[in-house]
Amino acid sequence: MSLEMETAEKSYLGGKVRWNLQGAQQLHIPDGPDVPSIVSPFSNYHTGEKLHLYCFADSNPPAEYSWKINGKFLQSGQELFIPHITTMHSGLYGCSARNSATGRERSTFKMIEVSPPLGRGKLAWNHLT
Repeated sequence: MSLEMETAEKSYLGGKVRWNLQGAQQLHIPDGPDVPSIVSPFSNYHTGEKLHLYCFADSNPPAEYSWKINGKFLQSGQELFIPHITTMHSGLYGCSARNSATGRERSTFKMIEVSPPLGRGKLAWNHLT
């Protein structure tokens, strides 16, 4: 036995109300985004390692994401993955979350430092005789 329900929708002020046959209502009000968070296991990396950053923010409808490094656009999307980072990837990473329904955009930032590979840094030895 299956039960099918019919629904009706009405839009107002950017929101929607949906009714089903029992008269229950679901209210969909655009909201957000909240200030995003950047998830990363580390802030310090070595050349050649993988950099994987993830950004999320509460938003209705779901936010659209973009990434920048030192103010320069890198890519769109919720995840940022660079398989082999170098010292050129050091800098201030920014994630922006935008809600197309509310027109609001919020950003957050994380400093990432990339060092030369282990065992390849410059060492200065002072030898006193």
